[in-house]
Amino acid sequence: CNTSDPATVCASSTEADVTAKVNSDVPIDVYINPGEGAGSNLIDSIQLTIKFDPQYLSLPDTIADAFTVNPASGLTELAPPVASSDGTSLTVNLSLAAPSASTAIATTIKVGTVNFKAAQLTNTAPTIVSFDRTINPTDTSAKPLTYALPFETTTKTDTSGEDIIQSADSTAVVTINDTGETPSPSPSSTGTASPTPTATPTPAPTDTPIPTDTPTPSPSPSGSDTGGGTGTTTNEPPVCTSLDVDRDASGSAPFSITFTANGTDSDGTISKVSFDFGDDGPPQDVTSAGGIGSASVSAQLSHTYDTEGSYDANAILTDDQGATSDPTTCTQTVTVTAGEPSPTPLPPTGPGKTIVGAGIFGIAITMLGFIVFLAL
Repeated sequence: CNTSDPATVCASSTEADVTAKVNSDVPIDVYINPGEGAGSNLIDSIQLTIKFDPQYLSLPDTIADAFTVNPASGLTELAPPVASSDGTSLTVNLSLAAPSASTAIATTIKVGTVNFKAAQLTNTAPTIVSFDRTINPTDTSAKPLTYALPFETTTKTDTSGEDIIQSADSTAVVTINDTGETPSPSPSSTGTASPTPTATPTPAPTDTPIPTDTPTPSPSPSGSDTGGGTGTTTNEPPVCTSLDVDRDASGSAPFSITFTANGTDSDGTISKVSFDFGDDGPPQDVTSAGGIGSASVSAQLSHTYDTEGSYDANAILTDDQGATSDPTTCTQTVTVTAGEPSPTPLPPTGPGKTIVGAGIFGIAITMLGFIVFLAL
């Protein structure tokens, strides 16, 4: 909208050309400028009639969704939008919820958005969205179809109910194509005819513009994007540098061994280390100690292998963005052999029953001697 006094209505304050694909949404922002300077206006209600070609632009099935009021404007709809019987226009009535000199619209503001959908291709020329300023020819007192009413105040020359819109002829130009991209303008020849030369001149070479190749984005490494919109930053995954053990990685069952996983994260912190011991048990996580929560870790975990076999153990680091390290960089092969069998208990050694028998025989001899002694 221009910044002159009096007030104007326009399709956008910055950009009125829109390009869209068939069946895509085509939102058109509507702005009002009350005007500037000593004669500027304070607006408390607006009636908008938006005209369009239904061959190319369609309204939502629910007409109430056809116009969205900008909450920042302070305006509300007095009633749902009304579509004309021929489908070529939409009328919206807006008003301030609590009109006052402090809440009245005094600067350029977006009052809302018309929500169209692209119906079909505009093959030969764009389609136009405009605002109707037609006055009923049979009733000169009737207001134009697009108008604004000033807030009644003694500092303004306008009176309440007086139309203060002078210009509503700003339009939105909508191009509907297969790509949704703005087409390049076709070159056109202009100028006057050249005089017939007396000799055939050698044409000067024309520099043909060299098209610029659109760079193909490189695939991001494992990780996640931490930014949004333009200028995003790719999260680098952590790196596990080694998986150490506290003894030779082979022994007989039951075989206990302690693993130490070492690694770093270049752009964040490490939140956990997962140990997979290669046997039937599930991986075990270390989420505290050993540097967890920092950019460098040295996390330990012990495990006992009860069964003979060869086991491929590994460790995986996870950073604060959920990215993980390569599981093939930190591995250990543990070899467990069968344990020595328990020795069979030997029978007890010593005299055993022989001593008991000898003892009984000695007692018998002693008693016999005692009896002989008595007889004598």
